[in-house]
Amino acid sequence: MTTPPEGNGLLPGVSRPGRPDLGWPELAATAVLVVLFSVTAGIGWVAGVAELAEPSRSAGLPVTVDVRGNPADPPGDADLFAQRVLVEALTNVVRHAGPTPTRVGVGHDPDTVVVTVQDAGPVPGHRPPTTGSGMGLVGMRERAALLGGSVQAGPHGAGWRVRAVLHRPAPD
Repeated sequence: MTTPPEGNGLLPGVSRPGRPDLGWPELAATAVLVVLFSVTAGIGWVAGVAELAEPSRSAGLPVTVDVRGNPADPPGDADLFAQRVLVEALTNVVRHAGPTPTRVGVGHDPDTVVVTVQDAGPVPGHRPPTTGSGMGLVGMRERAALLGGSVQAGPHGAGWRVRAVLHRPAPD
């Protein structure tokens, strides 16, 4: 893949107009990321979780969603960070595992938001397991740490699981 020079006005992964340097996994992941950000922007958290399954499915990812508890009203940093972790984790499934069955769980407690994204394992021949920079996981962990939370990511059964625990600030 060719990386475009800074400030050329093109999308990442496009070295010149009309010439994408991305393969299917990168294009699908980029499309999902754009749609997920637009879906979750400006709508409620529960609606955002339910609605983001559709664009993921449109990219070929069979996703089931389970939301438990009630989000904070108004939503705070933990809710916003949870959305971003969820978007990154789903994008990673598309990018690294392909169209594999994926479960999303979001649990709301008064003190925490817990996000879990687990896939069933990579689709055979999708992509070599050694690809990826790991920077998405670093970003998730940094967001969680800002709230005193944590992100665990790694193999789980035949697939991969990301679990983020994000703490809500104590009421004043």
